[in-house]
Amino acid sequence: MGQKNQLDDPRLLKGKVLPILEKIGKCIHLISIDKFCEDISVGLYEKNEMMTVWTFTKGEKAASRIQQIKERLIDLGELSTSTTDKNKLVFECGEKHTSLLKFLLRLAVEKPVEYKHPEYPVKDLRSNLMLGAISQKGPNGWEYKLTAQGEAANQNSRFRAITKGLIRYGSLEQSSDGSMYFSCKTRHDKLFQMLLPIARNVRGVEDELEADAMRGQMTTGTLGFSPPV
Repeated sequence: MGQKNQLDDPRLLKGKVLPILEKIGKCIHLISIDKFCEDISVGLYEKNEMMTVWTFTKGEKAASRIQQIKERLIDLGELSTSTTDKNKLVFECGEKHTSLLKFLLRLAVEKPVEYKHPEYPVKDLRSNLMLGAISQKGPNGWEYKLTAQGEAANQNSRFRAITKGLIRYGSLEQSSDGSMYFSCKTRHDKLFQMLLPIARNVRGVEDELEADAMRGQMTTGTLGFSPPV
């Protein structure tokens, strides 16, 4: 029978977990199993617009893996190390972009370290269209416009569906000419590049997010990741 994790003992939670949560903040997203590092759980936490990648697993392997995930988030999401705390990450625009961080953490943890966002154009899953984007400075800051190569009978409906997906998962806003922009109105090319493949498969993404939420609830309930209200 395996050794019982000391964090499973509720008598120890207050003394060992809660003080840490007071420092690193609220859990934005939790990956319950990291297949690349002995199935540890990895969480992304936010406090005062600064993000912390954290695991309650101890040891050199876990610490090295957390550093690697931080570097992946910087590469994939264009985050930066905080100038006030080298262990924390921030978006230079000053916003949290919480909805995007959930997808970024999944990619940083679940994909191999050599993973890069797909280059434009990307194949639409429900038509023969090849999708891309044009980014340029506009009235609403840095704007992105969806493009397509090829022909499809359902092109207009696919454009509408993909645009809705981009707005939903990226918390984007839309201008009168159909261009989209982030709420911070600054340039986030890699984030948009990450979003486009996600937005073409809304139904599949919803199923994955629901499964993630269920796994996260089980893990946070056991290990006490959720900070007190």
